[in-house]
Amino acid sequence: MGGVAEHQIATTRIMKNIQGRHYDGEYRIRSDQQYSSKCNNRGIRDITNKFLKGFPVVEATSFLSPKWVPQLADAKDVMKVVCDTEDARLPVLTPNLKGFEAAVAAGAKEVSVIVSASESFSKSNINYSIEESLVRYRVIRLTAKEHSIPVRGYVSCVVGCLVEGAITPSKVAFVEKELYDMGCFEISLGDTIGVGTPGTVVPMLEVATGQRRPADSKPYCLSNVDILGA
Repeated sequence: MGGVAEHQIATTRIMKNIQGRHYDGEYRIRSDQQYSSKCNNRGIRDITNKFLKGFPVVEATSFLSPKWVPQLADAKDVMKVVCDTEDARLPVLTPNLKGFEAAVAAGAKEVSVIVSASESFSKSNINYSIEESLVRYRVIRLTAKEHSIPVRGYVSCVVGCLVEGAITPSKVAFVEKELYDMGCFEISLGDTIGVGTPGTVVPMLEVATGQRRPADSKPYCLSNVDILGA
């Protein structure tokens, strides 16, 4: 994932400005014996820099299995250093209950779950259908509620997918509503492969955000990942 940059922009009165993941670029780093200490330093420095630049929220890391993503094997070590940063929100991605439990043990005070609007991407990326992933995340949400930990919801591939092609806004709206109904306090709509244009993003937003009255709306974030380095 070369040249990845994530930008969060406010487009409506229910959109919110935040800064997303610091760690996307870490996927490019070799997972050799010297990796852990290098990544710890890079990650902690990057998180600190984002707060110094005024971003109120930084998704610090992801508690994925090191078997599948060895570059993020240092998630626990990063959290030990940054979890008590004053006046900071540091959500971490938790793809399953085991990841959630590891995140809580490491000091996480906010977690994120991510569901793809593309059935093909969901199956190829995590080996679960959209509905199967929603079932898993409902369990995380209920467990998080018991710990008084807020859960942030991501919808990925909101305008396009490398496997499936263009994604219809109705698919995004379905996943968004499921995350909303399960109790996610904030929804992030992500252009995962960086193909969005005003002509595709605006109609998606109108459908995805238009199904709820602003009075009942939880904040939205719009995430554009510049995967091509443009």
